[in-house]
Amino acid sequence: RAMLDQYWIAETTRNTDLAKKLQQEEDKIDTFNTAISDYLSRIGEGMSREDTQWQFTLLAFSNELESVGDIVDKNLCDSIIKRAAELVIFNPTESEILKPVHEAVSRRLQVAVGFLSWRDTGSAREFLEGKEKFNEWCHQLEHEHFQRLKTREPSTLGSSAYFLDILNSFRRINSHISSIGYAFES
Repeated sequence: RAMLDQYWIAETTRNTDLAKKLQQEEDKIDTFNTAISDYLSRIGEGMSREDTQWQFTLLAFSNELESVGDIVDKNLCDSIIKRAAELVIFNPTESEILKPVHEAVSRRLQVAVGFLSWRDTGSAREFLEGKEKFNEWCHQLEHEHFQRLKTREPSTLGSSAYFLDILNSFRRINSHISSIGYAFES
């Protein structure tokens, strides 16, 4: 979550140095994921069926978080760096649209991590419903963006592909973090 929040600071301040630092930090996530996977895969003897299921849940979620790190690195941080090099700036409408999307993804990530503590099936169902609502919202924002393109605003046209890539990256992050809900859905 810290990486996602730091990305947003880099995004709003157009700080390419911070974006590059985050890309280097993603290597640590890869290392942590490998260490967690190695540790969890060595455990097994004498485990109950429930413990084995929990082991697989933790392995899967660790992998999903690593995928989120990859998206922040390769999509979101790359976008900051490329837009700076190309002198592409989002218009105020695009920036204002992305802010609540980032906030929603960040909140959903916090809830997903919370499932590791609560393991509540009722909340898991609600969390999974939130995945679909988030995706529908992103599709609506995409549609509204295409409507704005019809106005042929130069700033919208020049940044459209980047805007859509970021929106899609947030949607992909949401899908990865939503996977934890499936482990607790009954």
